[in-house]
Amino acid sequence: MKKLTSKVALILLAVVSLGLITANNFIFKGSRIDLTEDKTYSISAGTENIVAGLESNVRLKFFYSEEDSSELGFLRDYARRITDLLQEYVLRSDGKLSLEVIDPEAFSEQEDEASEHGIQRVGLGFGEDPIFFGIVAVAANGAEETIEFLHPDREEFLEYDVTRMLSKVGRSEEQKIGLISGLQVAGGFDQGQRRAVTPWQTYTQLRQLYQIDNLGVDIEEIPDDIDLLLLIHPDNVSDQTLYAIDQFALRGGSIMAFVDEFAQTDPLLSMGPQMDTTSIPSRFLPVLEQWGVELVADKILADEAHALRVGGGATQRPTPHLGVFGYGQANFVATDHPVLSQLNNIIFSSGSVVRPTTDAKTNFEPLIQSSDRAGLIDASLLKNLLDPAQLADQFTATGERYTIAAHVTGSASTAYPEGRPLADEAESAEEAGADSDSAQGDTDEESAPEAVLKEHVSDSVESGINVFLVADTDVLNDPLWVRLQNFFGREIAQPFADNGNFFINAAENILGSSDLMSLRSRGTYARPFHVVEDLERDAASRFQDKERELQERLNETEARLAALQQNKEGGDVLSLSAEQQQEVDNFRAQQLTIRRELREVQHQLGQDIEKLGGRIKLLNIVLVPFLITIAALILRHRRSRAIRRANREFSPAG
Repeated sequence: MKKLTSKVALILLAVVSLGLITANNFIFKGSRIDLTEDKTYSISAGTENIVAGLESNVRLKFFYSEEDSSELGFLRDYARRITDLLQEYVLRSDGKLSLEVIDPEAFSEQEDEASEHGIQRVGLGFGEDPIFFGIVAVAANGAEETIEFLHPDREEFLEYDVTRMLSKVGRSEEQKIGLISGLQVAGGFDQGQRRAVTPWQTYTQLRQLYQIDNLGVDIEEIPDDIDLLLLIHPDNVSDQTLYAIDQFALRGGSIMAFVDEFAQTDPLLSMGPQMDTTSIPSRFLPVLEQWGVELVADKILADEAHALRVGGGATQRPTPHLGVFGYGQANFVATDHPVLSQLNNIIFSSGSVVRPTTDAKTNFEPLIQSSDRAGLIDASLLKNLLDPAQLADQFTATGERYTIAAHVTGSASTAYPEGRPLADEAESAEEAGADSDSAQGDTDEESAPEAVLKEHVSDSVESGINVFLVADTDVLNDPLWVRLQNFFGREIAQPFADNGNFFINAAENILGSSDLMSLRSRGTYARPFHVVEDLERDAASRFQDKERELQERLNETEARLAALQQNKEGGDVLSLSAEQQQEVDNFRAQQLTIRRELREVQHQLGQDIEKLGGRIKLLNIVLVPFLITIAALILRHRRSRAIRRANREFSPAG
């Protein structure tokens, strides 16, 4: 009877367990707890808002060659994380999203389907066959967006890339940005160096989100369908274009302006030393002044507290460049401003300084400022600069914090109180000649329609102007923030600074895409070892001290050799005297000693890191399990004592 009861109990226990597991799968399907610091494995509130706001249903297709990548464990793990993330999207979409994971076999319909969406096989090397590894989002209204290849190195941007794709495919109307620039941000041809110029990555990223119209530098009116006007070094524009910019701002149009006293990517710089670009006054300055902003003329910002080391090559150590600096949270004045959301490091180069004018009517809100160990140096010093150390001779820290990025809002007046400026005489003559030639041609040909010119506006609308202003253009250029790598025929952009995020943040803030801003660079799957970084900084400091000592001894030896050389006469000038040879031998001995000390510094650093790693391993492998075991034994002992005590208290008297 007892055996039967036990069997029934076991069967009931199995049924109850199976029921609980089944209920858990249905009731808590997709539920999980993310304990990572940056919530790396959860979708953010911004993604949920964008998914909830989709205007039509979207079908996600994840093309992944599972069978062909069976030997690539890291890729299979990444594919599993992608699938989990996409399923999370579907669960939070309230039926607006559906997911299909497709394994396109060779010569199959699925392979043709992937090709139709623009996804091709990519070779990964390792002796493996090329694979499909991309995502397509197809909306019910016919819109389509594609991520051709999901590079593992961009995993920290995976949610942003997918959500950006959904945001774009889910919009009924695409927002439009108008570009006016004197630089080749969209690519072109460098006449000075006789080579093609590829589009900047900042421009490429912006083009993936919005439609960009290059308005040129000679336009009479900003089109009505422009949602944001982007100005990048607008120094070579016509008076008509400056007037159009002025009127666009006063009518309430939003502007994002990057201005610079010394733009290193200015095409004029490649024309040779005869082009004195630093003496050319900015044509844009009068418009800036009417917005209540002064761009400090002929000066660039230098900051010794944040100067980055540049150059050096294989034989020399990098030198601090006072005009190239990285700014982070300590320099972000308006830390709660959405433009600076989740940014850590923005690198500027030869940046200028902006500040409010004395009679400004606008509101000047500084966003990014220098340290108090900054100052201004002549922009002309950067022209043909060979040794960045030369800047230190002209630098003096003023104790003032200078503004390099600001948000300007409020009431403003026109820079053209007399109305629209007349076209230049040369332009008028050229137009007259063109009209004459046209009149002599075919009279049946329709003439081009003239631009509809709007009525002049003297003061801004009630809401005022809205200008996001940065006093640097090089901050947008590739070398300061992104490393381009060729990955089996595909160019992959690997950011090492937040310049691109800063640029896109500003555009999205002005255009109202705050949800996307909350996603960018939400955290990585790697965590820095701060103790190791401290060890490396300490070793670098000791290394630099030893190197400086070696250089000082070298200078002293050269001075003594030169003094001995002056005392020689005649044919002895070309040969080393015994004293000189002794000096050389002494220096070589000192050089070997110091180099041995330098190697010892590096060797000691490696030993310190190894010791730290050993202690961490000991802690994780031995100490933590030991402590857990001791705690478990203590807990068990206490429970046993409590049970024995309870048994004694309630047992009948013997």
